[in-house]
Formats: sequence, C-alpha cells, structure tokens
Amino acid sequence: MKSVTFILPNLDLGGAQNVLTRLAIECQRDFNVEVIVLTRKPKLEAPGILNLKLLDYRKVSFSFFGLLYRLIRAKPDFIITSISNCVILTLLVGQFLGAKSKFIVREALPVERSYNLNSLYVSRAVRALYKRANAVIIQSDDMRTKLLEHKLIKPSRIYMIHNICDPNYFRAQRRNLVPDADTFIFIGRLEAQKNTIDLVRAFARVYEAPMKLIIFGSGSLENLVRDEVMKLGLSDSVFFKGAVVNPFGKITKVSALLSMSKYEGFPNVFLEALACGVPIITVPISREINIMVGRSVNCRVAKSGSIEDFAEALRNWRLTARSSPRHGYERPRLPVEYLPDNVYGSLKLAFSQL
Repeated sequence: MKSVTFILPNLDLGGAQNVLTRLAIECQRDFNVEVIVLTRKPKLEAPGILNLKLLDYRKVSFSFFGLLYRLIRAKPDFIITSISNCVILTLLVGQFLGAKSKFIVREALPVERSYNLNSLYVSRAVRALYKRANAVIIQSDDMRTKLLEHKLIKPSRIYMIHNICDPNYFRAQRRNLVPDADTFIFIGRLEAQKNTIDLVRAFARVYEAPMKLIIFGSGSLENLVRDEVMKLGLSDSVFFKGAVVNPFGKITKVSALLSMSKYEGFPNVFLEALACGVPIITVPISREINIMVGRSVNCRVAKSGSIEDFAEALRNWRLTARSSPRHGYERPRLPVEYLPDNVYGSLKLAFSQL
C-alpha cells in the first residue's frame, strides 16, 4: 500500500487546514496516511485522523531538521502541503530527499497573494523551489492563470481539484436552522483580505430594525471593526462571537452569509453554507466562485466589490425574502462536484498520473 504524508503548519481554524485534514481522512481508505503538524498553535484536534504526528516547534521555520528527519524515515510516496510558509519549508526539505517522494502543493490563494513575487529575490527563490513540486492543486482558473503568468510551473503539472465538503457533517444544522429575513452572518478572519469594515458599512446602509449581523471570527483588525460598528451606531445590532468551530451550529435563525472579500482561493465557508442550506451574498471574487454562487438558489453576486453595489444586492435579497411566505426561502444545496467521493476521485487520478 502506498503512503501519503500531509504537512500542515498547525491545526488552526483556517479553511486550508480543514481541507487537507478532510482529504487525509478520505485517503485513509486506500493509503497509509500520516499527518505532520509543525507547530502547536493554538488548537490540536483532528477527529478521524488515525496517524497524527506533532513536531511541536514554536515556529514553522524552526522545524526544518525535524521535518527532514521524519520524511527520510517515512519515505512517503506522496507529500501534500499548503499555506505559503509551510510550502516553502516543505519544498526546501525536498531538495535533500530522493526522487521517490512526489511533492504536491495545494495553493490556498493566488500565488501573488501568498508570496511577494514583486521582490526579485523572493521571486527567484520561489521559482527555484517550485521546481521540486511535481504537482500544484488549484481551485480556480484564476489561480492557474497566475501560476503560468509567473512561470512557476508547467501547465501539465497543474491539477484542478475542488475543495471538499461533506454535507452529512452539516445535516443537523440544515435541519435545525430556521430561515429568517433579518439575521445575517459573517464568518472569517478579521483581516484586510476579508474587508469586514466595508461589509459593516454596507450593512449600515441597508439596516433597519430588527436586522442584526453576527460576526464569527477574530484577527488583527477586530478592534477597528468594533470601532466602526460603534461609529455607525450599530452596537446593539452587530454581535461579535469570536472564532468558533462550526459556527452554523451556534445559531438557530439565519438569513444569509455575507462576504466582501478582496480576494480568495476558494472560501470553504461558502461550501459549508450551501451544505447547511444558507444563501450567500457576496461581491465578485473569481470566475468559479461567481458561477457557483450565481447558480445556487437564492444566492447573489453583487455587480462589483463596492459598498454601494453590495448594499444594493443585500437590500434586494432582503426584499425578496420578506415578500415570500413566512419570510422563508428555498434553500440552496451543495453542488455535487464538492462531495467527498468526487473530490477524492480527482485526487486519486492525480496520484496515478505522477
């Protein structure tokens, strides 16, 4: 039986970690699987992973020799990693390993967002390390375009493999969540990428009682977002719940998931929302995301990323929801291409071609 090693910087709440741990669980059907976690920050839980190895370093960059030793001993057939600092470290370690192990990079964001490719030295270093990658997993044609634009890898080594989401995990939430026209949620890190301050401003333009916005997440901009909520006079209508596991299980009523992200690879929270039957209102992000959201029942993509256009999309969605019986709506469903069997099948096909 062949072996697969997944390498992660941590088991934090991020989407990239969740996708790789879920893929690792699926791979346990047919492969010997090991998941290596480089640091203990801040959470160490991976239900369903049979072989979890914690290297327990303070920083990812400190784990070079520990990871090298582990991979020399294990000699896995396939090594899969994600998230920029972990990708760089793993590919660097790969320079000292034989050709037996095939290195697979799953990029979580468009490459220019993961690495400072405007720097000549960084660009050269990343390009040199990328030569060790036997394959790169992407989630959108936009990501493919950027990889080829920066000449990081040959087209034949790029594989489109969708994010994975198991609707069975969200069956209880789908059953328990009550459709509503007044309770909106945001789920994500409170960082510049997620554009939460503009989202709050757009919400303020549409706000009327009894509307409320529940924010699940934390980050370096949390205090700025809180300050903006106070300036807008929405302190009694916007609620901060922090970063939690399975936020859809923490609420009983929901209108829609809101997003004004400036860029994404492919937000896993969108798939989780659809699995729970929760509509999505978002700004345009990428072709694949726009198509998926646009085709889903009662979901909306704003005309642009501006506050005005997002507020208009939110206003129109709410008018439609309030005009339907009991403020309800037909629930969206998760597209079949993101189901575990289909995603795992794509990954196995990639393995067979390496």
